[in-house]
Formats: sequence, structure tokens, C-alpha cells
Amino acid sequence: AIGVLVKIMNITGKQTITNDAGTFTITELPPGTYIIQASGAGYYHAYRENVLVHSITEIGISILSTQTTTIYVDNTNTSWIENGLPNYPYSTIQRGVDTAIAVGTVSVSAGTYTESVFINKQIALIGVGTPTIDPILGDGVTFGSETDNARISGFMLTGAVNGIYCNQG
Repeated sequence: AIGVLVKIMNITGKQTITNDAGTFTITELPPGTYIIQASGAGYYHAYRENVLVHSITEIGISILSTQTTTIYVDNTNTSWIENGLPNYPYSTIQRGVDTAIAVGTVSVSAGTYTESVFINKQIALIGVGTPTIDPILGDGVTFGSETDNARISGFMLTGAVNGIYCNQG
């Protein structure tokens, strides 16, 4: 996308705008591990974590239109690119939920997700191939106060204090 703001989150003042080709360059970035954020009007924020920079590093980052109604999650995505689309799904359910629009769908592929999930919007959280949510501590899935008509289906919940907790205030 053209005109997207790209920031290095763990260094103040390191940011740029993508050019006409949709690419960007940030100069004088010391070697290290960084979090990169891309954002633009009409798009969700996209993040790349644990980006290791040596001297010259090419980084792929995609941003997702706010009009996308289905977000995809698959914890086997090892491409280092996550945008919630089928080719680059998010690797955590919570990132998918946070990115989804109200009345949207989060489609989660089979696998074990070691996380608690907090839902505070009207979405459908759909498991494909019976993914497992295993939070280790706390609740598996918590529905917050803004979740009328939200739903969850197709999951196995293990290891949680409460598998599904509804906090309707």
C-alpha cells in the first residue's frame, strides 16, 4: 500500500512512509531485534515482532483493509508475515480477535493455542479441525460486556479454570 506509516516501535522517532511502490527504507537503524508497525487510513495496524536487523534487511509486512470480514489464524504460520488473510494468517487467536471487525468471523485452524482469549465484540470465533485452546492459567475464553450475539464453535478447551466465562457486567 502507498502512503502507509511504518514505525519501529522500540526506538522513538524511527518511522517513514511507504513510497509509490509500497516499499519503505529506514536508515541508520542499529543492529538489533525490533517490533515494526504499519498503519494507514482504512487499514488495521499490522505488526511484525522479533525482526532481526543485521546491516541491510528486507522486511515484508502487509496491512489488512478494515472491510475484511473473515480473519484467519493458524499457529503453523512461520513466514514472519501475518496479516490475517489465508496466505499469511495470524499465529495467535487473540491477535485475530483484536483485528476482527464487529460481526466479523475469526477462523482458527487446527492446532494447540497456548493462550487465553478475551472477546469484547460481536464476532464468530470458529474452529476448523477442532483447534485446542489451552491457557495454562486462567480462563480459556472470556466474553466481555459488548458481546451480545458473539459465538464460539468447533474448539476443544483444556487446562482452564473456566473453559468459557461470560462477564456481562
